[in-house]
Amino acid sequence: MTERTFAFVDESGDPNLEVQKEGVSSHYVVVAVVLKKEQLDTAKGIVRKVRAEHFSGAEIKSSSVGPNYERRLRILADFANAPWRYVVFVADKAEIFRDSGLRFKQVFIKHLNGKVYAKLFSAYPVLSVYADQHGRSEFMESVKRYVEARCVPDFFEESTFEFVDSETTEMVQVADFVAGSLAKVFAHETAPFTELILSSIRPMVMSFDEWPLSMRGPAESLAQVSDDRYDFLVRSYCRQMVESYMSNFDGSDHEDARLRSTVLSILFDELKYGDPDRYVSGPEIQSRLAELGFEAISSTKLQTGVISHFRDNGVILGSGNQGYKIPTRLADIHSYVEHCQSVIAPMKNRLHHARTNILTTSHAELDIVADDRFAFIKELLDKLSPLSGSNGSSA
Repeated sequence: MTERTFAFVDESGDPNLEVQKEGVSSHYVVVAVVLKKEQLDTAKGIVRKVRAEHFSGAEIKSSSVGPNYERRLRILADFANAPWRYVVFVADKAEIFRDSGLRFKQVFIKHLNGKVYAKLFSAYPVLSVYADQHGRSEFMESVKRYVEARCVPDFFEESTFEFVDSETTEMVQVADFVAGSLAKVFAHETAPFTELILSSIRPMVMSFDEWPLSMRGPAESLAQVSDDRYDFLVRSYCRQMVESYMSNFDGSDHEDARLRSTVLSILFDELKYGDPDRYVSGPEIQSRLAELGFEAISSTKLQTGVISHFRDNGVILGSGNQGYKIPTRLADIHSYVEHCQSVIAPMKNRLHHARTNILTTSHAELDIVADDRFAFIKELLDKLSPLSGSNGSSA
């Protein structure tokens, strides 16, 4: 029997697109707190302890902490070893066309929150989602119908979605607090606390999605990046290709497409909100995928079915013994070239020896690369011969 997963969802920000007006949020942040059924009691115990120590037993609310960032960081530190993980969605409202259908509150909430619900229901076959209440009961019922019709696969009959009161559903309070903390980061309210808040939350983030895709991450300006002209060219081009690939992802239910999109999101997340110079190891990627509901994939599947696919489709990834990364400087590309050379050169030499040995044994009657389908390999091997002519053929 498939284990049930629980997701508790809340958001920070408002649906008003007039971001230049005072009091209107610059971003809309949705956070889902995700955990297994067996972890629920432990999680609730942690929440009750935080309520007792930091809120005098009252409800955990980001708004009640406000700009007291030292207090906010202490609370986030108490969440650090909790069994839950976060699925995060952030929309930069300044990038949304004001004349689009999203200018209407109900459309805005359904569409943007729906992106989170769709990801959750596609990741976990048996899922219970509890979302903080929105407005009137009629509106919440319309959202519920929207989610059930558009986000829940037909065959996920055991999955459920409902609105709850955050005051009585403690885990929703965690989503409120984390969403509110991230909203302050993206609104640039928290300098110099931005990096500290991100470093507190980020280790527990399983999935991070931004919309529209081109928005700039808050950690990017904090990273020490090279001013070298070639490094800048590599950084800009490689990011552009990643964004192009991800923007063309249509949300397909096909497992391979969803797998590739998720892997690229993990690497992109590290680039923008983690350490841009860090390589993400294969085991770490595999672990993150398992947390997001994917079946276990082998290292071979990751390399040949995912990483190779990206490179075949114009996405340049750096790789080495430490793992994979989106290149931020020329050295990352050189590292990839060195890796390729270490694989290609020995194989080329082995094939060259096999070819010449069989040519010799057969008195030049059998050339193992003479078939037209090996024309490229033949040309490559011909150039290894010291007797090769200028046209690539043996003299």
